[in-house]
Amino acid sequence: MKFIPLLETRYVGKRKEIADLFSIVNKNGNTVSSLYILDDKGVKKNHPSLSLHQYAHRWFDTIVDAGCLHVGDVVDVILAGADIIVIRPTLWSEPDFLSVRDISESKLYVWYDPFEKEKSSFSHLSDCE
Repeated sequence: MKFIPLLETRYVGKRKEIADLFSIVNKNGNTVSSLYILDDKGVKKNHPSLSLHQYAHRWFDTIVDAGCLHVGDVVDVILAGADIIVIRPTLWSEPDFLSVRDISESKLYVWYDPFEKEKSSFSHLSDCE
């Protein structure tokens, strides 16, 4: 099983803390190469911390959940260095994911929360295949 630490951007005061995290999780012969970034400002306010994503990408392969609303947001996250982008169907404003597939070969993960009250239609998930 692969260990992937979660980094919530609201708890990062300085970018140096990401380098420190890399050092901590890779002690004693451990090899942790991936990091899941939960960008709170991106998800809640549509204002992702792109410079933090760029810095994290220096140390880790990044999986970024930045609350992308449309393909332009995905482009921003990709250009910041994300290896994998997380899409939340409840925030996504486009009718399907075809526009993302057309601009990038990056992996796309779809967020699923079984406890979420407001669920959007998942009928467009087959478009990712």
